[in-house]
Amino acid sequence: MGGRRAALDKFESQVVARGGSAERLKVSVAAHTRLLTSAATRLHAALANSRITSPATPVVAGMSGALVIDREAAIARLARQVCGTVQWSACLDTAFERGCRVFVELGPGNALARMVRKRFNDVAAHSLAEFRGLAAVAAGVQRAVA
Repeated sequence: MGGRRAALDKFESQVVARGGSAERLKVSVAAHTRLLTSAATRLHAALANSRITSPATPVVAGMSGALVIDREAAIARLARQVCGTVQWSACLDTAFERGCRVFVELGPGNALARMVRKRFNDVAAHSLAEFRGLAAVAAGVQRAVA
């Protein structure tokens, strides 16, 4: 869940009061929330005017976990996920069902890699922060799939 700090503080206190827990990810923008709707609209226009083509390999859509195989769907879903909730479990399930057993988190931190390891205990999941460079990432992936 993302949004304005006051709303997140209230949500977190309600979760904790009911015996749950919450983990705040270190992000600088309210990505994947309605607060970025205007940015998503501008991104859609920019992508539509770009030379982006249909993916050579199916891509898992963040908002649904569905596979994206054509240009129009890629543009629409990529822009929409800027201001919509990512269905992380559905994305992981799709990737796992398609045979993915090695995951590398590209963003800062390692929260997503930890979530992958928690969901599937028989996969390799790492973040870029665990490696000393791209060559080390490539070597780590090669070891994991060997």
